Amino acid sequence: MEHAMFEEYVAEGATRTRLASRLMGGLLVLGCLLAPASAGAQNYPNRALKLIVTSSPGGPTDVLARPIAEKVSEILGQQVVVDNVPGANTMIAAARTARSDPDGYTLFLVSASTVSLNPATRKNLSYSMKDFAPVVLVASSRYVLAARTSLGVSNVSELKELARKNPGRIKYGMSVGSPSHFAGLMLGSAAGVEFMPIPYKDVAQATKDILVGEVDFVFTPLSTVEHLIGQKQGVVILGVTDDERIPQLPNIPTLIEQGYKGVWGGSWYGIVLRSGSPAYAVKRLNEAFNQALEDQSVRERLLRAGFKVYGGTPEQLAKHIENEAPVYKKIAQEANIQLD
Repeated sequence: MEHAMFEEYVAEGATRTRLASRLMGGLLVLGCLLAPASAGAQNYPNRALKLIVTSSPGGPTDVLARPIAEKVSEILGQQVVVDNVPGANTMIAAARTARSDPDGYTLFLVSASTVSLNPATRKNLSYSMKDFAPVVLVASSRYVLAARTSLGVSNVSELKELARKNPGRIKYGMSVGSPSHFAGLMLGSAAGVEFMPIPYKDVAQATKDILVGEVDFVFTPLSTVEHLIGQKQGVVILGVTDDERIPQLPNIPTLIEQGYKGVWGGSWYGIVLRSGSPAYAVKRLNEAFNQALEDQSVRERLLRAGFKVYGGTPEQLAKHIENEAPVYKKIAQEANIQLD
């Protein structure tokens, strides 16, 4: 009896020993996994970071990115190098980011075109939003509705009335599938009239053609037409596609003020990483970019360039994309815009 009890005790002891060994082994493995992650979080970043932007030097996203990158470099103690990857309505830059290592060192200045407009107008993309980890909403560019002076209108209602009397003959310049294209479609829907879209390689070229009467109006950043305001062969600003007036044009009402809701123009820009990047990288970058966007000198430079400055959490950027994408998809379907 005692022998049986002893054997049972030994067996239980062996079982306890095996369990203890397994537990210790598991803890050792866990420790090995946690140690590099902890070290990575403490040392991040320990080398230069790359910020991919979708325009050439001097272009809109380049102008936005550089003052922010300079300040974030100071905050992190590591250089943030701006990498210009223009072309294909942001798709080249997006695909490059989607193929990058998920190590937290490749950042992408994403825009509405990348994650809302392109998916709404194209079926065959080499990337998806699942490839990106949101970090922070940075800014938006505020578009204006600029009409040629010789058109003889001074507000949106007068443009609407002119279009009503001349159905399908009032032309607006745009780049196919761009914010300027969608803004024209939304204005026509809100006003209950039809405008004729005239496609250009980019909205800057369309703006030039206003001066010779090839198009009647365009949705464009203020910076591209500001020098033409008030000229005899220039433009008149009919409204602003934002929920508040532009400081540079305090007397020009928004489209909302004029009774035209749901007309979006311009674009927003945010920072994302490759999905699968470490959570500590997302957290540290979010903190650094928010700090940079609160810097007065950075804000002033961006405001002068026509940007509205934001900031916030990764969740807020994700929610913004989630809410916006279906709107553009619906408009593209109704207008039968399919680019591939």
